[in-house]
Amino acid sequence: MIMQRLHENDLVGHLLERGNWEILSLPAIAEEDEEWVYDIGLGPCTWRRQTGEALHPARESLATLAEQRASMTSYDYAAQYQQRPAPAGGGEIRPEWFGTYSLQSPPPFIRKIQCWDTAATDGARSDYSVCVTLGEARDRQFYVVDLYRGRLLYPELKRKARELAELHSVDQVVIEKCAASEALIEELRREGYQRIHPVKPKGSKYERILARTALIEAGRVWLPQHAHWTADFLHEAAMFPHGKHDDQLDALAYGLQWLTEYSGAAHWLATMEEVERRRAEQW
Repeated sequence: MIMQRLHENDLVGHLLERGNWEILSLPAIAEEDEEWVYDIGLGPCTWRRQTGEALHPARESLATLAEQRASMTSYDYAAQYQQRPAPAGGGEIRPEWFGTYSLQSPPPFIRKIQCWDTAATDGARSDYSVCVTLGEARDRQFYVVDLYRGRLLYPELKRKARELAELHSVDQVVIEKCAASEALIEELRREGYQRIHPVKPKGSKYERILARTALIEAGRVWLPQHAHWTADFLHEAAMFPHGKHDDQLDALAYGLQWLTEYSGAAHWLATMEEVERRRAEQW
């Protein structure tokens, strides 16, 4: 199939989610050094170009491409000319704003929380249910310890909420209060899990996420270097607000809001000994 990328959920995006395809992407201007080996019946040939070179200067020179770029939004140009329906570093959130750290040597946390963004249904077309585990360091830096994402039936969702909270020994579990989560909140509390804090959504997802970008841009939000979910999360961040999904970012936004707005000074200044004592108690 040969086509120009138009949107994250165009035909190429749709097929990539459902099958194993080999991709030959040829942006108008190389974003990295490229080397392609091909064979048109005369034996293998190698084609190379360096970062910044035009794909076909005789047809579209760098000057011509610059004119096109000036007449379009960065989002449209990235899709139509660079075959990447998300501008590299040109969205509301830039991946390079996130710091990185090693999961093998994280800083000591004064507390850990989890934040759930639950989906209304478990169908293939629905959003995901997402759980973000965040650790807060004493210097007010925030570390994403783990991220779970899946389409779950209610019994699986309830089981996963308990499993992840116990796995990470969190101090609080923050759950978005909505029709989809009311039963989950009530049943967990009835079963003795009292550290559940429902948070009612305020504003749109776009507004909630945008309100946390200052923290991210300031370098106060850190991601693990080699977690299996990091690349997918950074892709969603780079796509925002044009992406098909924003549930991971929304869960992160809830967690950051809880840690920065709903944390009293007395709680934040708790000694490490007190924090460890609380964590040793049964969640």
